[in-house]
Amino acid sequence: MNGPDLFIPWTPDDIEQLVPDRFEQQVRSYGQRLAVKSWDAELSYDALNRAANRLAHALLERGSDETPIALLFEQGAAMIIALLGAMKAIRIYVPLATTDPQSRLKDILADAGARLIITNNNNLLLAEAVAQGQLLVLNLDDLPATLSEENPVRPARPVDNAIINIMYTSGSTGVPKGVMLTHRHMLHDVGMTTSFGRLTAQDRVLLLASYTVSVSTTSIGHALLNGGTVLPFDVKREGPAALAAWMKQEKATVYHSVPTVFRHLIGSLGEDDTFPAMRLLQLAGEPILKRDVELFRRHFPAHCLLRVGLGSTEAGLPTFLKITPEMELPETTVPLGRASPGREILILDENGAPVPEGETGEIAVKSRYLALGYWNKPEQTEAVFRPAPEGDGRRIYLTGDLGRWDPGGNLEHLGRKDLQVKIRGHRVEIPEIETRLLGIDGIREAAVVAKRDQRGDNRLVAYLVPTVQPAPAPATVRQALHAVLPEYMIPAAFVFMQHLPQGTFGKINRLALPTPDWEAVAAESVYAPPSTPVEELLAQLWSDVLGVHRVSIHAHFFDLGGDSLRAAQIIGRVGTIYGLDLPMTILFEAPTVAELALVIVQRLAENSEDDDIARLVTELEGS
Repeated sequence: MNGPDLFIPWTPDDIEQLVPDRFEQQVRSYGQRLAVKSWDAELSYDALNRAANRLAHALLERGSDETPIALLFEQGAAMIIALLGAMKAIRIYVPLATTDPQSRLKDILADAGARLIITNNNNLLLAEAVAQGQLLVLNLDDLPATLSEENPVRPARPVDNAIINIMYTSGSTGVPKGVMLTHRHMLHDVGMTTSFGRLTAQDRVLLLASYTVSVSTTSIGHALLNGGTVLPFDVKREGPAALAAWMKQEKATVYHSVPTVFRHLIGSLGEDDTFPAMRLLQLAGEPILKRDVELFRRHFPAHCLLRVGLGSTEAGLPTFLKITPEMELPETTVPLGRASPGREILILDENGAPVPEGETGEIAVKSRYLALGYWNKPEQTEAVFRPAPEGDGRRIYLTGDLGRWDPGGNLEHLGRKDLQVKIRGHRVEIPEIETRLLGIDGIREAAVVAKRDQRGDNRLVAYLVPTVQPAPAPATVRQALHAVLPEYMIPAAFVFMQHLPQGTFGKINRLALPTPDWEAVAAESVYAPPSTPVEELLAQLWSDVLGVHRVSIHAHFFDLGGDSLRAAQIIGRVGTIYGLDLPMTILFEAPTVAELALVIVQRLAENSEDDDIARLVTELEGS
């Protein structure tokens, strides 16, 4: 672990500057130290600075304005050269993912109004394809040899609200939405983590996030703005086992990812694998489970700090919680701590007023260190960014996340407002179901979405990645959920997958989850035809009410998509036909046609005269 004498605290002046100013200070102090090590290059601070300067001069020769420029690179050293070159020329850059469909890249370029794409030999054909002859393409690998390698004289730009990049996220309308981030925003967050982790020039910082995600910028800054080394790694391309080997080989000391990526990493390890050099591990962006902390404690050294928090493109890391060895954690999700330095957390109701202590509301962040808003979308910006009433320069960002304060004063994250769905009039929070699913033995990953069935009804579908084979039976999963959730929150279908589709930086891509074949769900059990009049009637009732072609007498009512409303229809019609008053819970006790038929026969027998029993049972059982 680094000695405390090597830690250099940040001052307020370190935040009130431009990122390239801070980087050039590190070049002067650590010129011959390793700045970047990646699959495509190893660069010292001097070499990285000279390469970035050449690009900056190429950009300045084309003029200086605030029109965004686009970058098109894979994870690696060339990408870091490009974004530093853009910063040095004080150009707003828009990072593009080489793995995105061309149609999405074109949409982003059009929305940003970019007229220039910077790329390299590896991605030149793709850049030219999306440029369509209308945008200039600048090849980093083919810059003129005459370009200066000296630090450029930068155009004057006020530090206040100076935009560093535009990060595009999925928009609610399907059109990408650009978040404008500032130099001040980045520097504040880098300085905050530097102080928390006491980062120094000896640190080796993993870069796992795509450069199209805001946390990538701060991860780069944790290294390059403190004299350390950044280690870019493409987890999607190389896989978690290769990541584990890279972390050990390079003696990485700082790690940051979403929990999903962390779980994949741990899943690739042997029982006794550890990372002795690691000293700061950060998880944010998705719910963190108690099991994640247990895995951390098993595979990381005692001196390694674990920090969890609420991650947001617009607000950075507005909360965090330091997990200590002795800390007792709840059985489900880990709380996200308290407000980080320079930020205040509010929990607001639908009218923007604070909710009573302990009640659920929308999480809002009050700070000077927020994104400026959404590029060319003033109405969307005004909807979620508001001036603070104190008039002190702070603003309030409405995150769209739901939360509450727990009894210990830590923030509990309860999911996204836009992950609220209504199921039969009930408002359902999807993350709550996912958390419960992840607590079931044999399930490693879970995602729940609402899908329309063949009747157009909104039904919950759970997509699960098992840890064992054979996977847990749907009936087993449903039974476990039934013990902790109301019936309307229990998914109608369970789809087991080898892996869940992932978007940028490993988050689950919910739009890519397939709609289940509801007929196939109904046909999962081996078909056994009805053999008695009661079974025939019930099978037909179930077919009509559930909308399935045929029903095996051993198929589970809830495996076929049954729910309380459909159960009420079944029980009501059975009562009318047979004159029985059956409780609504009967389908939980007798969830198959065969079992319910037996209950009906038994109840009818109990209600009949003794002389009629033999005849009734013989008639209804078809024997």
